[in-house]
Amino acid sequence: MSAFHVIVTDPARRAAFEKVFGSASVPVKSAVPITAELAGKGVVKAYQLDLEALDADAFGRLVEHLAAKFETLPSVVETTLRTEGMAIMAEGCVVAIRTRLF
Repeated sequence: MSAFHVIVTDPARRAAFEKVFGSASVPVKSAVPITAELAGKGVVKAYQLDLEALDADAFGRLVEHLAAKFETLPSVVETTLRTEGMAIMAEGCVVAIRTRLF
């Protein structure tokens, strides 16, 4: 289980995340954003989705969603995700950090 989650608060993006993941909260690798170049957005601050924390069904829905969005083959999306990962634009998101006090 990932210690860090991003909660998407932007309404349009939140709806897409809820459709794909069943939640607006997704696991990320770190609470510290990276600099990434995103299609149509340019260079932005972003969080890296923790793909290893997703179950097979969620990963499959993500692949299908991105293939439809970018009009490409699911096999291309899957290869790209596995080799490059996926960045989530930080704007319109908040980070939740799982802590255990006891």
